[in-house]
Amino acid sequence: MLFAQLSGARITAMAISTLRQYWFLAIAIVAAVIIRLAIGYGSIDDAFITFRYARNLADGLGFVYNAGERVIGTTTPLWTMIMAGLYALGFHGLENGAFFMSMACDIVTICLVYFCGTRIGLSQKAASLAALLFAICPLTVSHSVSGMETSLFTALLMAAFYCRLSRPKYMAVFAALAVLTRPEAALAVVLIALSLANDQRACLKFIVTVGGIVGLWFLFAYLYTGSLLPQSILAKKAIYPSPWYVTLFWSFIMLSSPGFTCQWHWSPAMLVGACLFLTLCGFSPLLLRTAWKERASAPILLFAPGLLFLYTINGVMIFPWYLGPLAPMICLALAFFADKLQRRNNPIKAGCFATACFLWMVCGYSINTSGSRAPLTVWGISTAREDTLQRIGVWLKPQLKPGQTVALPEIGAFGYANDAPLFDVCGLVSPEAVKYYDTSFFDNGGRQRGMIPARMVYEMKPAYIVAAKFFFEGQLLRDPWFEQHYSLIDSRTVHWLDSALQYQTYRLTEIP
Repeated sequence: MLFAQLSGARITAMAISTLRQYWFLAIAIVAAVIIRLAIGYGSIDDAFITFRYARNLADGLGFVYNAGERVIGTTTPLWTMIMAGLYALGFHGLENGAFFMSMACDIVTICLVYFCGTRIGLSQKAASLAALLFAICPLTVSHSVSGMETSLFTALLMAAFYCRLSRPKYMAVFAALAVLTRPEAALAVVLIALSLANDQRACLKFIVTVGGIVGLWFLFAYLYTGSLLPQSILAKKAIYPSPWYVTLFWSFIMLSSPGFTCQWHWSPAMLVGACLFLTLCGFSPLLLRTAWKERASAPILLFAPGLLFLYTINGVMIFPWYLGPLAPMICLALAFFADKLQRRNNPIKAGCFATACFLWMVCGYSINTSGSRAPLTVWGISTAREDTLQRIGVWLKPQLKPGQTVALPEIGAFGYANDAPLFDVCGLVSPEAVKYYDTSFFDNGGRQRGMIPARMVYEMKPAYIVAAKFFFEGQLLRDPWFEQHYSLIDSRTVHWLDSALQYQTYRLTEIP
């Protein structure tokens, strides 16, 4: 009896000690869940591209966007297969499925941020601060509710980094799955392999394991489509060229915006964000010294600056979800700075800095007064375009005859609501579109002359074209042939953020 009482008391004491240790982590998790539920799902256009691939895969049509066209226009095969699995099991509301899957991934990432923080030398308070900042980070939240693969990718990436720090047994598996979720994970594979350079056997085992898993997908992609790279990567490189200085500038602006909301606007919070970002840049020498001394921590410390460097030198046009996976590392860096102040006997400065980081994150949110279902929203995020495109897709569906093609620059939401064959004028799922974006389509400064090439429409002759008005204004509305052979049949105005967009539908008329 006495032994049982002592054991019970010991278990109780251990439980209390554990709760004291992780109570701040629990608060971070609860805050993350509440914020995401308050905002609710709001899938963006690119997410619907993946959803259509997943639905077609579950329906037995293959890994295709348009039935019979073997083109892989998604860069996230793993997320696509997960969504296809949910659809095959009867969960046809993929927006809901993606929302809750992303929320679960974010909870895992919050825990990994905390444990990675303690492994790289942060105090428990600083690691908890990093976890809380990630939990409420508007950049993370906006992609978590967007239906995109960002949350899964971030969780797998952090799992691979954590395994490098403490449990290398499953490191290669998580790294390979991250590559199958986003191609940017290839940088993480390189960094982990370099950090294992002193242990040739472990390094070789890691490379062979990752190569074996990822190689299976590349083998399938090549045999299925004849190409190792997704068409979306090739199309974006051709259609969205960006000089290195433009990429660098917009990366700085996006990472300086309140809570990384990736929205440009002048405000005190924007200036605070710029100061925070420049402060982190000032820690670069210390970052490099730490990575050199502590090889196991090098991958997690160098991934964010390394990815930004690769984006810059390759002239990649930055989309907000490209920066989403950087959030855990940036939050750890902010917590690292606060921890340094604390250890230098500056608790007041450390507390002020942590409070500034917290308030800066909060500035990325706004109360939703538009009358929609969500009481809270991330500043600068709206799904009004996607809702409009879905309604147009439903409206146009009964008017389409078998074999008729619809051309669009934004194929996601429309294509999920309307399963007709679509011609993607941006080339993500239509490789033949890329050839129309030759040197004649860009001026000397690299800017596009118009949005939809008139020659593309003349040669492809799609039955319908659906796009925002500014896509037509560049070349098409000035082209006599287009005015003669296409007629406007529908026009809708959508209020998106601070602007009013007019979505128009043109139909090919009978040629006399």
